[in-house]
Order: sequence, then C-alpha cells, then structure tokens
Amino acid sequence: MAVAAGGATAYNLTRFPGGEAHSGWLALRGLTALTGPDLEPVADAIVLVRDGRIVDAGSRLEIPDGAAILDAPGATVLPGLIDMHTHLGFPPIDPDGGLGLSDLPGYYWDMARYLPGGRRDLLAHGVTAVRSLGDELTWVHELRQQVENGTLEGPRVFFAGPTLTTPGGHPISTFDVPADSEGIRLPGNPAQAQAIVAELCEGDDRVDVIKVIQESRTADRPLTPHEPEVLAAIAAAAHDLGVPVTAHCGTVTDLAQAVGAGFDGIEHLSLRDPTAPWDEVLRTAAMGWPEGLLDQMAAGGVALDPTLLVELGDPADQPPERAHLAERVYSRLLEAHRAGVAIIAGSDAAVNGIGFGSGLVREVRALGAAGLDNRAALRAATSRAAAALRSDQIGVLEPGRVADLVVLDGDPLADLGALQHVMVVLREGRVVSGEIAAA
Repeated sequence: MAVAAGGATAYNLTRFPGGEAHSGWLALRGLTALTGPDLEPVADAIVLVRDGRIVDAGSRLEIPDGAAILDAPGATVLPGLIDMHTHLGFPPIDPDGGLGLSDLPGYYWDMARYLPGGRRDLLAHGVTAVRSLGDELTWVHELRQQVENGTLEGPRVFFAGPTLTTPGGHPISTFDVPADSEGIRLPGNPAQAQAIVAELCEGDDRVDVIKVIQESRTADRPLTPHEPEVLAAIAAAAHDLGVPVTAHCGTVTDLAQAVGAGFDGIEHLSLRDPTAPWDEVLRTAAMGWPEGLLDQMAAGGVALDPTLLVELGDPADQPPERAHLAERVYSRLLEAHRAGVAIIAGSDAAVNGIGFGSGLVREVRALGAAGLDNRAALRAATSRAAAALRSDQIGVLEPGRVADLVVLDGDPLADLGALQHVMVVLREGRVVSGEIAAA
C-alpha cells in the first residue's frame, strides 16, 4: 500500500498540472509588439489582455483601472511559437546511444504522465502550440483533452494520430514499429483509405490533419510507397470532411505524387532522385525541383515544412562532407520561398535527439541561415503555421485572438538569436514560464 501511495503521490506531483484560467485585465507595457500576420513592429507598445484574449495592441492605449501590469522596457512581444512537426509520443533517443532497455521504464513513466518534461520544455522556449504527426490515437486524444480542460499545463495540441503507411514503409521497416500498432494505419486500396480517413476525421474529437508516409524505394532504402490512386482517395476523403493532408516524402517522385494528389502539406525537403544511392547524393548534391512543381504548390496553397535540422543537422555544426549538400538544400528552399510557397517551421522533435522547444528555436534559426529574412523565418513559426493549421485563434498578435504570447529580451527581427532569450510565456493570458515583475 505504501509503495502504491508513493507512486500516486509522485505521479501527481510531477505531472506538470495546469494553472488557473486568466481572468480580468492584464497590460504588457513598454515593449515592442510584433503585430498582425506580417509581424509589424509597434514601438513602446501596450498589449491589453482580458480573460485570456487580446483586446488591443498599440502605442497610445489607456490601461483600464485595476489591470495587472507587466513592464518589459526594451523587450519584444510576439505570438507564441508553433512547432508544426513533433512526435509527442516518440521517445527522446540519443542519436549516439539509442534507447536501451534501462531507458524504457523512464519512457513509459513519462508517457503515463503525458510528457511533463517535454511540455515544460516547449513552453520554456516560447512554443505555445504543437502539431504532433504520428501518435497512438487514444494517448494523444487524452493529452489534448487534459491540456484543454486545464488538468495539465502545456502548449495547445494539434495532432494527426496514426500515420498512414504501407506494410513495407516507414516507420515499420525503418524503426521496427509493429504494423498493428495503434499509431499505424495501412490503407491498401482506395476503399480502405476512405474508411480509415472517416474513422479519424469523424466524431467530436477528430484529428486536425492526416499524415501520410509516401517514400519510394531507393538504391539503399527498400521502402514501399502508396499507389497514386490511394493517395488521391486519402486527399479526397479528408477534404470532404474538412481536414488537411500532409505527406512525409523521401524523394522528389514522392513529393510530386503527393502534390498531384491534392495534398495540403509536404514534410521534409527531400528532393532526392530515387535512383541515386545516398553516398552519391552526399557527393554530388544532385537534386532539384521538377519543372512547374513550385508553381503548382504555390497555386494550390501547399505548405512546405523543410525540417532542416533532420535533413542536414544544425547549421552551426555542419561536417565538411555535408557542406555542399546544405548549400544545395538551402538553394532549393529559397527557390520555393521566392516562388510563393508557404514555408512553415517544424523541428521533428524528439526524433534524432532533437529537443522539445529548443529544436524549434534551432529550426527557425536554420531557416535564417538558409537565406530567409528574419521576418519570414518568424512567420514560419507563427502566422504561416497558424494558417496551415486553419486556426484563426493563434499565431497572430491582434484583437480577438487568444493571448498565447512570448516576451523576448531582444529583437528577433534584427537577430533571430533573441529567440534564445525568453523572459516570459503566456498561455491564454496566464504566465506559464518565466517571470516579469509586476508594476
């Protein structure tokens, strides 16, 4: 009995419970506010929040009597960051050491408490919303419900639930994930695809996006992709139910097939020729966009989530043999950006040891290293991300939206390094990380 009681106490004390909902008036004063979908700076601004929602933001506003006031002169406030590619139910694996048997008890303990350390790390880095692309459906449903009802603290959760793949596809043949796992669905034909999409997209707590693995066999990866008619059936069924579809793509062929099927998003900037071995790709960096594809993506509103950290590693720590590959990937990303393709930011945490929260900050900085200007890199994790989520509640600092905000010591429009200097984070107007002395 004592052991059970101790376990229950530890569970309750370490699950990172939610705080009280914000009520009344709050004023953030004396900072620069990055407002609207284009993050237009307003100097010496006042941001007014009431009951968790933004009421106004401007330089000459009257603060209501009795409002709580947070002074942050010289700081910058912007919408909370949105990580568009995470795996909340994926164990954070050391890329060098892997996940051993001794790590499993801690992993399952974390899953039972709905990842308290990960939720805390995300908020601490200013990430107030995540899109999780591949989880056991029941687990991620319960996580979102407990965050939404205030039982647990954390970023708001958008999710795909199970990944749609093939028996010979990723992650079954790459990570040895069982084909009958709760995190996997296997549409073998158009009718099965329609049935699976209906299962995931109907009901009171449907998924926010359908995630499809479309990765062709290459010279060194014997993977099996979906047939084009299955891709088309997935997209049509999801769109009939008002749900977008995004594809994990391994080669330029996969990407073109997903766009042709009407998908709404592309995960990973993998423009690899499926006939080229990986060592040849590293040596020659031979990759490019098929003619007309970028115009097709831009016209169709297809969002590109390049996940540069996973594709290339950290730009600050590139090995010499990958330098030319990074240069080519950056060039292709800029081509997409200049063609009008919406670029969004996703870290792919916790794959390859990428940290929750810190991974997105690094990804946004990698977008800057690739050549996007700072405003575009920030929009990839704020307003562009919110648009891809089809949300008019987050991602933009404007009246009517929820007060999911991050205050930085510095100006990220001038230096993306300011993202590393988080002063305070608000979720619906309440402080969930950091501290600013009240006036």
